[in-house]
Amino acid sequence: MLLQDSVLSIVRVSSFLKTNKGCHSRFEERPPIQQKHITMIYSILSLLLALNAISTNGQTLFQSQALTQHNLYRQKQCAPPLAFNQTIADISQAWAKSMSQTNTLQHSTNKLNGHSLGENIGYMCSSTPSVINGSQPTAQWYNEIAQYNFSNPGYSSATGHFTAVVWVATKVFGIGISQSSTNKCYYYVANYYPAGNDISSVTNFIQNVKKPPC
Repeated sequence: MLLQDSVLSIVRVSSFLKTNKGCHSRFEERPPIQQKHITMIYSILSLLLALNAISTNGQTLFQSQALTQHNLYRQKQCAPPLAFNQTIADISQAWAKSMSQTNTLQHSTNKLNGHSLGENIGYMCSSTPSVINGSQPTAQWYNEIAQYNFSNPGYSSATGHFTAVVWVATKVFGIGISQSSTNKCYYYVANYYPAGNDISSVTNFIQNVKKPPC
């Protein structure tokens, strides 16, 4: 779980705008910590980081948390649950690693069986070692619901993450995360299949982005 008392609040996310962005987040430093406590604190954080990588049914804890949070939101929005797909997760992980190596937030051209994948990407930076909970990026994406107009449905760059998360026709999902070796930023990628946000018709949004009650 992300340590809220030591983590920067700024989160950058991107939906369908294919722009390159580095990790330019500002850090909010804590008051100085007495030297004798530093070793103990970092030992605890290192242990938490290791625990975060433990697998759950073939998924990392981060992936399991993200899937659970996706499905909680999908249930709320009258959409069926997603299934975790390891192939898609591997694709997501490879792209997250690529972004972390270049410190660049950029959409991929990833495909599955020749079909484009839906994609949400983002990064989160902290001023100290931290454990990122998979529910956090999912919540950031879903919270765009506040800007979605159910009376005038359709695609918007301001709500594209939300609509991708709850798209009814999407069946499977994978997510990956990678830490930059040059800064304290984590880059994450979620891929969806079949892809949502089909802008060919407003009807697609009426049918796939549901408004409660179900």
